[in-house]
Amino acid sequence: MFANVASSSVVCFKVFDEDQDGRLDNDELHHMANVLLLVRAESCATPDYTSLGEISSIDYDAPNLIQINFLDSVDAIIKNLEDQVPGCLTSGLTVEEYLLWAVDNPLTSLFQQLIFQVN
Repeated sequence: MFANVASSSVVCFKVFDEDQDGRLDNDELHHMANVLLLVRAESCATPDYTSLGEISSIDYDAPNLIQINFLDSVDAIIKNLEDQVPGCLTSGLTVEEYLLWAVDNPLTSLFQQLIFQVN
């Protein structure tokens, strides 16, 4: 199971590594953050396409509920990355560093599910 998660996470990293240099540079990190937020917005839409933030009552037992305020902007994602991997904005984020950051991140999990059509 872990090997499948790790290998699919590597594929996700490669999606964002546009120049294929093995590191996500500042521009690639910002692009990744934008895509992750877009995927989350689409994944958390209700059947009538309103966001979860617009719902007055939330079922906290729902299996796909994502914390609404968790990493809710590109700046928050980039700050979270920089806090966990100091220097990644200047030297780039390696695949190993991405794997450590992504392991418990609901944003990357949603993207991974989209890429591999896992429910």
